Amino acid sequence: MKKEKIPGITSIKVDMNDPSTFPKSTINKELIDATTEEDIAKQIIEDDLEAQKDALLFKKKNEKNRSI
Repeated sequence: MKKEKIPGITSIKVDMNDPSTFPKSTINKELIDATTEEDIAKQIIEDDLEAQKDALLFKKKNEKNRSI
């Protein structure tokens, strides 16, 4: 049986005993290094607000289900 190729997916073989077979990173180090403490603080605030919103929606949904 022939394996179907999925677009955008690359198959690799890794030997856990040979680190030279591990995939190389493709992250943009310049972009990561350019991240400021202010950027991080803003992201933390956005994450917290989104978590609060999710918690309120969850609470409302569960209160509605209990009242039935």
